[in-house]
Amino acid sequence: MAVSAAARRSLDEAQAQALAPTGAPPQARPVALADPLLDLDPPASEPSADAPVVAGDGPAVQAPPSEVARLIADRDRLLSQVASQLAERARVAAALAAEVDRLRGILEVTEATCARLAADLEKARPAAARVEALEGSLAAAMEERDRLIAALERAEAAGAEKEARAAAAAQAQARTALGQAEHVIAGLEEQLAASRAHVEQLEARCREAEAERARLEGLLADAERRAAALEAGRAERAPAPEPAKPAAAPAASAPAPGRARTAAAVVVLDVERDWAADGASATVLDPSETDLVARVAASAPVCVLANLAAPGALAALGALRAADPTLALRGCIGSADGRVLMLGSIEVATHPLDPPRIVAALAPHAARGTKVLTAGTHADDFMALRQALLQAGMVVSMVWDAKQADDLLEMVRPAIVIVDLAMPRRDGYALLARLATLAPVPTICLIADDAAAADAFAASLADPAVLQQARPRPRALADLLALPARAAGGTPKSGA
Repeated sequence: MAVSAAARRSLDEAQAQALAPTGAPPQARPVALADPLLDLDPPASEPSADAPVVAGDGPAVQAPPSEVARLIADRDRLLSQVASQLAERARVAAALAAEVDRLRGILEVTEATCARLAADLEKARPAAARVEALEGSLAAAMEERDRLIAALERAEAAGAEKEARAAAAAQAQARTALGQAEHVIAGLEEQLAASRAHVEQLEARCREAEAERARLEGLLADAERRAAALEAGRAERAPAPEPAKPAAAPAASAPAPGRARTAAAVVVLDVERDWAADGASATVLDPSETDLVARVAASAPVCVLANLAAPGALAALGALRAADPTLALRGCIGSADGRVLMLGSIEVATHPLDPPRIVAALAPHAARGTKVLTAGTHADDFMALRQALLQAGMVVSMVWDAKQADDLLEMVRPAIVIVDLAMPRRDGYALLARLATLAPVPTICLIADDAAAADAFAASLADPAVLQQARPRPRALADLLALPARAAGGTPKSGA
């Protein structure tokens, strides 16, 4: 077997290193081993392979077989290590070549990126210059802003000082005005206390006068009943008319133009017709009839009773009042179950208020000292109306909602109440139902609302305390017919 010279040199060096640590004596010479890679078959005249020859100065020495086996094993091991190292070197060389190729590719990509970035940098240089210019402008603007802020703070400080001086002056004036107002209030409170004492005295006198009036009205009713009985007896005793005088019949059957109204003549404005009472009946007219005014005038009633819950009732009352200022108007609120809540005398006005006209309409129901309560939110209109009522000699109290009215009704006990139906939350309708529970029921002047609806009057009966005051229609009519003629027609009230 042929082996390269380099391999032989490596084998010799390995053999020398293997023999060195054996501690051979100094006189021993190196042992020359036959090359195992050569043909190991010796010639016939040479010694056998199992007895290697040791070279030296003397005659050749044959090595022991165990030493030869060991050397051969070392040779094989060294050859295996050399082969492994050569294979590892080849693998490392291949890996290095691959890494070099990869790094060359990265280098090429990097060089391309650097070239692109250099181009981008060249393109960005103008923008960078613009950014620098903008930064300079921004810095100048910031400086200007700081200057303006400082100027504004100085101006605010000066303005605050000026405002503080003005506020101090205004506060001093307000304190002076407050002192004056307190002085005026103290004087008014003294006047109010005196007025209250005077009012209490007047109320005591009014109660006495009311009791006296009730007594006199009872006597008057008794006298009227007696007079009616006398008239009936006189009519029975009167001789029958002679047949030869037919001209007297038209005079008896046709009413004279100036004939006085009688208590039996009552016109009811309602859409319901069941108003017949025991032994008496009323003329029932629909409030929306076109010839209503003429039909009422033809009936010559002692009073007109209007169901305010009927459609068109308020407008009908206004038309009747305009046609006849002396016609007695009374009101009621009808419910769906056939009952009605009776009210007192009714007057109707509209917006905008006409104080002189309202005072004239209330004149038959009032005199000097009559207590009047107004309820409405139109402050200017009601202040003007209050002045007109005061000039007519009436005592006026003003409220702005139904709650305030409830608080004053029992204390003031007004004879006339003016109610604006346009108050918020339909307070006017609730107040109207509340007035029907008073005894006696005051005269009511309704300020009609443009949006007034019949259902609003009907809804005012939702309170059970109010509804229990309602009566069936026939009974309500009978009670009205039983009143004396002056009471049914709305006799003017002489005082509070």
